Amino acid sequence: KGKITCESEYGEYTIFTITLPLSKTKNVIKNSKKEDIFIGTDYHNSKTKMIYIEDNNSNINLVRNIIKSKYKDMSIDIATTGTMGVKMLEENKYDIVLLDYSLPDINGDIVIKKAIENGSLKYVDNGSLKHIENVILTTAFLDQMLIQRMTELNIHNFVFKPININEFYNCIDNCLKHSIN
Repeated sequence: KGKITCESEYGEYTIFTITLPLSKTKNVIKNSKKEDIFIGTDYHNSKTKMIYIEDNNSNINLVRNIIKSKYKDMSIDIATTGTMGVKMLEENKYDIVLLDYSLPDINGDIVIKKAIENGSLKYVDNGSLKHIENVILTTAFLDQMLIQRMTELNIHNFVFKPININEFYNCIDNCLKHSIN
């Protein structure tokens, strides 16, 4: 009763989508090996939708578990490259975009610029501040250049690795308050 699809652009990306019927227990899928990459949604009928653009499988599993411990009804789509993330942002509507800055193909600032160009991310102007409310940038590297790039793009939600869970929850709660849905 499941379905497997594949979409590919030579030299750019490959997206495998595996759709399986869910049981009523809503078990979270966990990866057992580093090579196993989960791409898709943890819960099919969730109210709040997040995309996590991250290439590190350990970080994906850690963040998924942290999120599921507090936000039980949140679905999480995973993109393991920036290009894949831009494509998924264009094709789906997300309440929260959790974005790693250092990706294997393009950096997080380029993902944001491309998503703004294709209309999947938009600036919000509340009178005193023009910014993108639903993006949380994650990074292990804090430098002045990165801060400048994100300031230029008006990204104000940062989570530094290793993740401080309370700060992470605060960023998610802030995004949920200003959800685009």
